[in-house]
Amino acid sequence: MVYTDRMMKKKVTITLISILMALFMPVSVFAEPLDGGIDTYNGDMPELQNSIAQKAIQLAWPYGTSKSRIRYPGGGGTPAFKTAIAQVYGARKGWSAQCKAGASCDVFVGTVIRACGYDPAFPRALSKDMSYLPNSSKFTKVNITRASEFEPGDIILYNNRGPGGHIAVYVEINEAGYIAEASYTLKCCGRIARRAPDWHPSSFKYFGVFRANGDCTASFAEGDSSDEVKKLQEFLKWSGYFNGKVDGQFGEKTTKAVKKFQKDAGIEVTGEFDQQCLDAVKNYSKDSAGTVLSN
Repeated sequence: MVYTDRMMKKKVTITLISILMALFMPVSVFAEPLDGGIDTYNGDMPELQNSIAQKAIQLAWPYGTSKSRIRYPGGGGTPAFKTAIAQVYGARKGWSAQCKAGASCDVFVGTVIRACGYDPAFPRALSKDMSYLPNSSKFTKVNITRASEFEPGDIILYNNRGPGGHIAVYVEINEAGYIAEASYTLKCCGRIARRAPDWHPSSFKYFGVFRANGDCTASFAEGDSSDEVKKLQEFLKWSGYFNGKVDGQFGEKTTKAVKKFQKDAGIEVTGEFDQQCLDAVKNYSKDSAGTVLSN
């Protein structure tokens, strides 16, 4: 078949119209698929833990961080920890320089529990923690016989056979258990220090484990920063809601993206990424035409 100039112009015009229609035609949200080829997200889903565990991860140095960044006086706490400790403890008058820097187990755990909002009155000083936790209405002592029985956010209180003790928080990262802690003796600021299963069961009788018995529902909000926020941003970028930098910083652009996602999903629009929002993310898919589907 021989194409004339007129036929070629007509074909180009039709093609341009098709492109414009594809660009500007409104996309139906949570509609039936237009064709086959459903696309689901294959990246890592953000994890929402107990708010104590989540805050501990946010404030601690990641597992494997060099000692020079963690050890006092050369190193110090993370930027997020420095902000949190100033917010919950203020000027810290009368504290030693090392405790002010956060290189003490009780200071780190106290900052975590206060900063997440669960217990703003949580005491500072290990001796006070040892008397406070067994008598607090906010925590219940639980019987732990193996590492697999820990839950994120559990407060682990050592009461050594000799003088002194230790306090730490159990957290989970990529489904593996870790300990978030600081140490006055080792002059270490808050860090994800070690895998929980590394503990020998015989040591369990020397400490108590205390679990929050109130509402510890976690969420991400503007101002938070973590690897989990980065996972959220990666999902939002894939789904077309976010066009900012994937950096793990929950800023204004991330808030706007979450709000748009919540609105389209038909859930409460808060700008915070909570369990309801996570459930919607897990049920999110789209077809090859870009139409959003709900499973």
